[in-house]
Amino acid sequence: MNIRQCIVAMLLKALKVSNLDRLGALCFIIDNLGSFDAFNWSMEGDLPISSEFIDVIEEMARMGSVKVNGSSIALISEDIPDCGWLLERVKSVVDEVLAKYGHMELTELMDEAAFLYQDKE
Repeated sequence: MNIRQCIVAMLLKALKVSNLDRLGALCFIIDNLGSFDAFNWSMEGDLPISSEFIDVIEEMARMGSVKVNGSSIALISEDIPDCGWLLERVKSVVDEVLAKYGHMELTELMDEAAFLYQDKE
């Protein structure tokens, strides 16, 4: 499994279930703050979007790792994919991001993502 799937699976393991937009915003923040550069992100309004992110969700659904129900995504398999030497780094960044941003509403996450995106430009 690749770093993209590892990030999504690790995040969903902590969240259990998430709205697609919220999951995308948190993945963007993890990707940005962890300096993974695993996804190519752009902004649509204040929402970070990535075709690779959507592809990962679709691939994980086909593999039976996640269940997609409308805009809700749930991790079915509790097994975190092997992402090699980056596993502990991904886990650490996911934990840090959830501790700092996990309580935020989607609009607050979008504002934070927009700020981080502008800062990266």
